[in-house]
Amino acid sequence: MVAGLGVFAVAVAATPLHLPPLGQPSRLVDDTGRTIAVLGAYNRQPVPLSDIPPYARDAIIATEDHTFWYNPGIDPISIARAAFVDVRHHALLQGGSTLTQQLAKNLFLTQQRTVSRKAAELFWTFSLASHLPKTRILDLYFNSVYFGEGAYGIQAASLAFFGIPARDLDLAQCALLAGLVDAPSAYDPYFYPALARSRRSWVAHRMLALHMITPAQAAQIDAAPLRLAHTTPPAAMDNAPYVTEYALAELAAKSPSVAARLTQGGYVVHTTADLPIQYAARTAYNAQMLPVAYTAAGVPEPEAAVAALDPRTGGIRALIGGRDFAQTQFDRATSAVRQPGSTFKAALYSALLLSGLYTPSSVIWDHPVSYPGAGGQTYTPSNAEHTFLGPILMRRALAISDNVAAVRFAAAVGLPNVIAQARRMGYVGPLANNLTTVLGSNPTNPLNMARIYASVANGGVRVTPYMVDRVTDPQGLVVFRQGPVLARAYDPRAAAILTDILKSVISPYGTGPNLVRFINFPAVGKTGTSNNMHDGWFVGFMPTLAAAVWVGDDSGNLNNPAQGNATAGPIWAQFMQGVHALGPTGTFARPPGLVSRRICTIDGLLANTTCPVETDLYAVGSEPTVRSPIVYTGPSALWVAHPGSWFFAYHPTVKAGRPLSGGRPVPSMFIGS
Repeated sequence: MVAGLGVFAVAVAATPLHLPPLGQPSRLVDDTGRTIAVLGAYNRQPVPLSDIPPYARDAIIATEDHTFWYNPGIDPISIARAAFVDVRHHALLQGGSTLTQQLAKNLFLTQQRTVSRKAAELFWTFSLASHLPKTRILDLYFNSVYFGEGAYGIQAASLAFFGIPARDLDLAQCALLAGLVDAPSAYDPYFYPALARSRRSWVAHRMLALHMITPAQAAQIDAAPLRLAHTTPPAAMDNAPYVTEYALAELAAKSPSVAARLTQGGYVVHTTADLPIQYAARTAYNAQMLPVAYTAAGVPEPEAAVAALDPRTGGIRALIGGRDFAQTQFDRATSAVRQPGSTFKAALYSALLLSGLYTPSSVIWDHPVSYPGAGGQTYTPSNAEHTFLGPILMRRALAISDNVAAVRFAAAVGLPNVIAQARRMGYVGPLANNLTTVLGSNPTNPLNMARIYASVANGGVRVTPYMVDRVTDPQGLVVFRQGPVLARAYDPRAAAILTDILKSVISPYGTGPNLVRFINFPAVGKTGTSNNMHDGWFVGFMPTLAAAVWVGDDSGNLNNPAQGNATAGPIWAQFMQGVHALGPTGTFARPPGLVSRRICTIDGLLANTTCPVETDLYAVGSEPTVRSPIVYTGPSALWVAHPGSWFFAYHPTVKAGRPLSGGRPVPSMFIGS
């Protein structure tokens, strides 16, 4: 038998060997190269043998073929033993396969067991052994063998099970992967952790018996925790499918020819997404989302969406379009349009600051008011609680989301100015020419709102959201690239002042007091609730991330009120907290030309010794210079030292200077009494 095999081997050696290419798919990766999605049938990422730790090589050889370095591609003793068992049982039961035989099956054959296939296996085994050095065979083996969880090759397996490249595997991790090869499903540590540990120990003792490791190292392997990359199997977890769909759609729109070539394999789509940030968004989404209820048609409601981008570049960092991508691929973060409610007020208040007429301590009168409407009707704005607060400072009006104050401010500064400012901030979509626009009556999507707030976080510089950074071909050459599109939109001082005002929203007296428990770092935002409370929103930012969250029913008829602070707010706040935990998120910049003043929260003048006090930011020349005449002794007692200077009749003018809008200086004024 051995002589016959020798003659066969000589004949095979005379036949040229043509290796098939390893089926490397195209991949979608995040900003650091972590795989988001495999765009093809096989998850395989070839790496050179030099990137595979020696312990991984030893573990595989000890487990699968301990005679590898000196056998001729087959193990005659194992083949004879396998043949005896097969004849005895009248079936092909035993494999007796060496690493070279396994490689031959992986490269050239199917897994079907027949006599003719066994003959072909021997042919290709001898062909590999006679044409390739052992190191090349080992290289091909490590890049083709199946480890489970859809991972072909050690690099894909290392990422699937441990979230690290193969070159960083330690001894225990090498032993676990080696143990998977024989039966990937049976020893899958995600499903059978005890069996996986037992199999790993078996590999360790095989290595010990072959003098590849010491007894101490074997004991170390036995005691090591599994340290898996995820709590659920990669094949089963939501690995950012909405990111994948958006990125591929964006690439198809901007470079159809490159998008079409992805199916050829070997391409890498580099995105601006960040998987840890994406996981932080999904974790917050799952933890804070309202309980699911099913409609009569079996549709789960409510739904929610998250859109987050880097305010410095516009790169989209995370995207969640719904509860379950498998159930519906509709992306609510980028395609659903719903009323954003009071989150739109960021455009109003930045327009006020830019006009040069108003500061954070400007006072407006919150009382019933009506305006001419369409068709001879009148429009009468109202607050959520149908109450009126009388005189109210701009900061407080935004913090408590006072609708009457917002509409009166908009009427005073001019609705066209508010709409123009929304466009400068990056708002895309129709904006109706009526005062309800400032209350967020025009439907839009979360990504659009995140873009608006990104311009504030970025100091008045508008960004254009994008997902695909570049695409490289199988040779690593860049075949598509795009980058940030930035435009100076408005004065950075106005952005800094608005950021400072927004801090009051997440405070005991703002509309987001329930979010204070999450936010102990620089982060600000705004609640929003649509008409009839069908849609809840929270949009805001930290220095490195702007994000919008929407919660509501796809039908538009939420069974429970969708107030932004109670529905979207907790998702947003826990998301920000999760991102902050990943690493430093910076502090808000203060551009030159600003001063801070302690002011009286009752009349917006400089604080005296009796007033309740807050500190506001002002552009130099617009800060108050008159001290409040109010003598305040408690919630129910209020006196004016000089009645003639009562703030209903008097409010200081802005000092001469260049207003934030860059136009002609104008005096500050008390708006309506």
